[in-house]
Amino acid sequence: MLKVVAPASETSLVDLAVVKRALSIADASGDDLLMELISRASSVITTYCRRTFALETVRETFRGNGRGADGLMLARWPVVAVDALTIGSTAADPSSVDIEGTSGIVHRVDSAGRCIGWQGGDIVIEYAAGYVLAPAEARTLPADIEQACILIVSAGYHAQRRDPMLRSEQVEGIGRADYQISGGLPSQVTALLEPYRNVGIG
Repeated sequence: MLKVVAPASETSLVDLAVVKRALSIADASGDDLLMELISRASSVITTYCRRTFALETVRETFRGNGRGADGLMLARWPVVAVDALTIGSTAADPSSVDIEGTSGIVHRVDSAGRCIGWQGGDIVIEYAAGYVLAPAEARTLPADIEQACILIVSAGYHAQRRDPMLRSEQVEGIGRADYQISGGLPSQVTALLEPYRNVGIG
């Protein structure tokens, strides 16, 4: 069970200024359209990857199913920090865990750093996970994800005049149209996003 404790204030995966530079747009006349396209593209990527990218603080509860396990697989990653830990009805030291930050696997360890497994009833972990998004100077979102978002926004922007997914077009007695799309997204976008997909859920 997962509860968001501190939701992200920003969920757009790319900044408007970055998109405008990529599209060589200098004026502000199309800013509203671009912001709408950025929001849509960010939602498409989140859905495709089946995960939340924005940094948030969440509280995750394991109802006894983690008892005896060496490691617990958290629902969110990368894990930035563990803020609170409760085992059964007892608060535990959050520093008594070892985090595989990029995978979201958390181990309980003793003072010598040895894995001691999870014991003692329900486990509640409150932690911060995700990436700092643009326009923050210290943004941590991988460049591949940002580039995928730019590509989707660019496609939507240019689709006002033509279909950017169109490779050729079938016109009766003249020619044929082919679309290079995988799962509803262009193949160059899915290639960028594939390493970040959550394949652990159905």
